[in-house]
Amino acid sequence: MHLDAVVTFGFPRAGDATAVAEAEPAADSVERHVLESNPLLESWGNARTLRNDNSSRFGKWIELKFDESARLGGATIKTYLLEKVRLGHQAEGERTFHAVYELCRGASADEKRRWGLPDDPTSRYALLASSAQNTRADGVDDEAQHSRVRAAAAHLRIDDLDDLHASLAGVLRLGDVRFVDREHETRDASAEVENADAISPRGQSEERVAADARGCDVDIP
Repeated sequence: MHLDAVVTFGFPRAGDATAVAEAEPAADSVERHVLESNPLLESWGNARTLRNDNSSRFGKWIELKFDESARLGGATIKTYLLEKVRLGHQAEGERTFHAVYELCRGASADEKRRWGLPDDPTSRYALLASSAQNTRADGVDDEAQHSRVRAAAAHLRIDDLDDLHASLAGVLRLGDVRFVDREHETRDASAEVENADAISPRGQSEERVAADARGCDVDIP
């Protein structure tokens, strides 16, 4: 199981380290880009376990590229083997990925309205119900981390972070949709949404809110 996530940073090579330093503003240095990738990778790939509040639940391979002056000139980060099962189930005392709680606690009132998130999402969703643990014990604040992730994404010029957060909100809501097997009642194998009349904080069905969060134009009765 592999993730299609590769982050590559690079700058023109130069034989004179001084010239490279002058050509690279400190804010746009390769080193800064590599460091700014950490909040993003930790948010979407780390989780609280019984032994570690910030345990990496994926593999990471980093390739550093140096020029002839031994100056860092580029880097490639590949991620793989994400523990996807953690999204749907967590052992008691553990959490799913930090990004879920950071979104729930750090989203603005307008974002919660657009994505159908209630004021206290961590106590609501079925995907988070397997563990009562929804905070970290290492002193790290989820809301503050949400702001840090946004800042890191802006520095790395990632302009689709809102789409990722909307997708995550949609996944949380889809986890509340219950299906009933109707295969024995029809000739074709099929399933039906059992709680189609479930009302969200926005007065819409769960599946409609999930579709809206993803910007999908679908026909849901």
